[in-house]
Amino acid sequence: MRFVNRTTRPLLILCGLVAVNALIIPRIEANTPWGLIAGRVVGRVKQLSQKPKEDQPGFDVATVILNADATRVYTTTVDMLRKNQSLHIVAEDPGDRTVEFSNGTRSAGITVSNLGTRLSQILVASATKPGEDSATLRIVEGILRVCQAMKVTCSER
Repeated sequence: MRFVNRTTRPLLILCGLVAVNALIIPRIEANTPWGLIAGRVVGRVKQLSQKPKEDQPGFDVATVILNADATRVYTTTVDMLRKNQSLHIVAEDPGDRTVEFSNGTRSAGITVSNLGTRLSQILVASATKPGEDSATLRIVEGILRVCQAMKVTCSER
């Protein structure tokens, strides 16, 4: 029995080539600069601050990319906030993985984003009023505690 004729042979060859490319290309992309860049930024806490000027508020922001599931990072973060008796949660949205919290005088917000399979980003932001000290140090310490609780390596450098 002959199933392949002259008309279907080119189609079968083309399908075979597409299948081979589908298996090879993802392996090649893993070695691209994006894969190398990700290895350098995962676990590195980056921060940005602007001091208040005259009557204009400033801000403190810190972020880190973790090699961990975003839902698990969010849950760990919220659990840690709940256990901290000097803070109270003002608003929480598990669907968007955002939480706002306050110590009574200052407020901050956290967003946990899903960046892919077992890759997530924590972003923490806080406003600073004129006359207030920067909250960057406390924000970074909080991020490092979340990293420690998640058992992932994070550093400020």
